[in-house]
Amino acid sequence: MGETPYDTATYKHGGPTFEIEANIPSALTMVSGNRAWDFVIEFEVFLYDNLGQFVNSASYSFTLSNIGYDKVSIDGVLPLRLEWLSQDAVAPVSKSGKKIGTGPYIARFNLKSSATYLVDPESEEDTYKKGDKLKVKEQKTSTFGFKRLK
Repeated sequence: MGETPYDTATYKHGGPTFEIEANIPSALTMVSGNRAWDFVIEFEVFLYDNLGQFVNSASYSFTLSNIGYDKVSIDGVLPLRLEWLSQDAVAPVSKSGKKIGTGPYIARFNLKSSATYLVDPESEEDTYKKGDKLKVKEQKTSTFGFKRLK
């Protein structure tokens, strides 16, 4: 949603924030003291105005090992807090580069987690074999309001 890198020490948070949860129940599974799964989390966000007209979009991808398995709750939920960055501390911009106006908006999130099993099977009864893959897809929608300062 914002392509420009920001100095986080001087950035004034002016965009709306979203709190979403990715469900990855196998993330904390251990086998013989080793982490059983390696996760790649991907998501897309599409933003629309109150009439359903497209405003902007973005996509992100990261590995769970890069942000830390300690961020996953005991029930396998990874909380994510995202901000639609404001280019000038006034308002975020649409895909065309214009500042968004005051009003209601809709955000649609497409989340996908891909997991690869990392452990060699210990017995013939083991459900998964090393290299097996699991994929989970979720879609979440959020509404929000934005008040432009200028």
